[in-house]
Amino acid sequence: QFKEFSYLKKVIRKHHEIYCKSLNITNDKVFAQAWFNVMRLGEKIDRHQHNFTQYSYLSAHLTVNAEQTHTYYYEPYTQNKWAEKNENGKLTFFPSWVDHETSRVEKQQERITIAIDIMVFSYNTFKITKFFKLP
Repeated sequence: QFKEFSYLKKVIRKHHEIYCKSLNITNDKVFAQAWFNVMRLGEKIDRHQHNFTQYSYLSAHLTVNAEQTHTYYYEPYTQNKWAEKNENGKLTFFPSWVDHETSRVEKQQERITIAIDIMVFSYNTFKITKFFKLP
C-alpha cells in the first residue's frame, strides 16, 4: 500500500468525523471507495449522482491538480446550480444524491481529482444523536 493512500484515508476519516460532529450524528460503520478522474483539454464530466442506493451516504471530491475549473452542484428542489472553484488540495463533501457536473477543461493542463463515496454497511447503523429545528 502506498503511504500517500494511507495519509488520504486518515484525512478523509478526520474530515468525515468533523462533518458528523457538526450535524450531531454518529456513524462509525462506514466504508469508502475512491477513484481518480483525469480530464484533458475539451473534456468534462456530465451531470450525475453517486451511488444512489439505500447504503449511499456521503460523497467527496478532492482536487489534486486543476487550473480554472469548477464543479457545479445542483440544489435538489430548485435545480439551481452553484459553482465551486476547484483548488488544489481542496476537499468538498456533499450528499451522494446531489447532482453535480464539471466545467470543460479549457487549458492544456490536466484536471486531476479523486472522487470518493462513503457508504454505510447497514441502513440501521446511521444514528441521529440530537435533533434540531429548521428555521
